[in-house]
Amino acid sequence: MLHRTLLYTFLIFLLLHVIAQTSFAQTDAGNRDSIFHEYIENYNDLLTFKMSLGSKEDGFDLENTSRYKIRSNNKTKLNAGINYRWLAFSLTFAPNLFNENVDHNIKGETKSFGFGFSSNFHHIIQKINYSRVKGYYLDNTNAFDPTWKAGDPYIHLPGLIFRSFSGQTAYKFNDNFSFNAINSQTERQVKSAGTFLPSVSYQHFVVKDPTPLPGQSSSQKSKTLEVVFSPGYYYTLVTPSHLYASAGVSPGIGFSRTKLLTRESSGNAGTIYKRTVYQVESVLTFGYDSRRFFTGIQITTGAYGYSHTNGDYAILPQRGSGSLFIGYRFNAPKKLTAAMDKAEKLAADKLQELKEKVQQ
Repeated sequence: MLHRTLLYTFLIFLLLHVIAQTSFAQTDAGNRDSIFHEYIENYNDLLTFKMSLGSKEDGFDLENTSRYKIRSNNKTKLNAGINYRWLAFSLTFAPNLFNENVDHNIKGETKSFGFGFSSNFHHIIQKINYSRVKGYYLDNTNAFDPTWKAGDPYIHLPGLIFRSFSGQTAYKFNDNFSFNAINSQTERQVKSAGTFLPSVSYQHFVVKDPTPLPGQSSSQKSKTLEVVFSPGYYYTLVTPSHLYASAGVSPGIGFSRTKLLTRESSGNAGTIYKRTVYQVESVLTFGYDSRRFFTGIQITTGAYGYSHTNGDYAILPQRGSGSLFIGYRFNAPKKLTAAMDKAEKLAADKLQELKEKVQQ
């Protein structure tokens, strides 16, 4: 029930966000047009399709009385996205087309699924993602089985589930910088620019397993809420030949609250952990971008840590990833363009009516 509530809450928030931004689009279009001609090429008439082949483990380290290096067996993933104007949607899955995703005898079987929305328009950037992963293995099996050697099967955790809702709200200070150009490809940066990009990231994730971990006598379930503020900076360098390089770095600090449920024979026991969170994330993108075709590579790295004492329950997610992406922009269907224009105008009119009522 909780994950449904979070999803509905976000969809309502996204709707309000879109209404606000479409209203801004109507009232300030004249000012933006000159900027778009000089620094940013707008593809409002094109529908963008994007495919990414990425390498990222859905893994994390769990610290309790011992340290567990928990990893998934789905390192290679495909991401398919469809983006139009300020709205983007994507699906992520890990097919068994790749050898490193099918060595089930050694690392067990992992099933994963994810999707994401983003609304990137002018100053405000909004993202939301959902993911669910079931089935992990213990990468440091040798710490719990001294007879284990390379090539032997790892300890499998087939019932372990990691479910996550995450979001990010950011504010772009420089009108000349296009975040869409490196994220959804619904715009193209035609002149080099950078921006201060502060953001607030929030995540609610659940880790549960019906069976105890090695060395434990009871199973556990944890729910964590994490909020991090990051004062980031991004810069995109472009060339006349449609090549570009973009880099961004976001150091962050925030808080985390974890509710741990331990299932014991005498009954369930609950514990609350509150911590300060520290992180640094960086993104590096190289690509080629013409009006129709685009391609490139993107590398994300990160360092992540908690303030906690030994023996406390803590989860440290893995943050690094790399992907190769390719895409094409098609002429948007006339019905889609008309529907989007109508929705934007309707949202702007309704918001203007609301403003007038508030001012009365």
